[in-house]
Amino acid sequence: MVEDLTFGPVIALGPSAARRESGQPLPDECAYEMPPLNLPLAHALLGQKKVRRLLSGIAEEGLEALARSLVRVAQMVVDIPDLAGLAIDPLVVGGGAVTAGDATVALRPAGQRARLAISPYPEELAELFESRDGEGFVIRPIRPEDAEAHGALFRRLAPQDIRLRFFSPIRELSPEQMARLTQIDYDCEMAFIAVHRASGETVGVARLVREQMSSDCSGDGGEFAVIVEQSVKGKGIARRLMERLIEWGRAQGMRWITGQVLAENAPMLAFVKRLGFAVRRVPGESDIVEARLDL
Repeated sequence: MVEDLTFGPVIALGPSAARRESGQPLPDECAYEMPPLNLPLAHALLGQKKVRRLLSGIAEEGLEALARSLVRVAQMVVDIPDLAGLAIDPLVVGGGAVTAGDATVALRPAGQRARLAISPYPEELAELFESRDGEGFVIRPIRPEDAEAHGALFRRLAPQDIRLRFFSPIRELSPEQMARLTQIDYDCEMAFIAVHRASGETVGVARLVREQMSSDCSGDGGEFAVIVEQSVKGKGIARRLMERLIEWGRAQGMRWITGQVLAENAPMLAFVKRLGFAVRRVPGESDIVEARLDL
């Protein structure tokens, strides 16, 4: 782990200094990624062109072990903000095991803390939820690993629900759209998903994107959206997802949230009114209304 002046702590992977006559690896010999990491991001780091040849002789189980090690190193950076630098050299991969041959740690001066460019996954916001009919669900922030389950949720949605949510018929989400929906900056937006504990399926999602001011996400308000699949409607899941969004918005210091709803979507309008939203017509739009909640 090295410190970048712009991005803060970054994870660098490259050739061992012991294999170079000139000592430390040059910056352009390394692949970089910003913590925190998950397994998909770690594997993407291993697939970068700068290190692909370096890793060409490592078996699949070794690459998997190396990816897990990168995730753990990145988690150390998140958990220990006193770290100013960390060098593991050499890092030996053999079979399905990874061994640190040597390591050097540098600490920051007293009172200084690392500032990560990407906010870590907010695990503390996850909760267990029991629906009105006794089914168990997990309500938690979305993460990149949810992309496949998120796509499956979209494919199970009724065409009418998709039209009411997106204001137009959409048959499929592209990989780029799916990445945008599941790889989020937790400082700028939040997406809570409901996961059925028995099946592991994602059955609903509520999203709040904070208003951007200049170069950061410090705006007073944001825009929400929520959708659940037909099989769990009426179980209280959509309400709990929205309650979590409202709690998150207040915790972020936001003053209001809004959302646009088709005027024909009577169930959604009744739903947001029960949550305390005020509803008004959007000027110049005959078929769209705005729901607003002051926090």
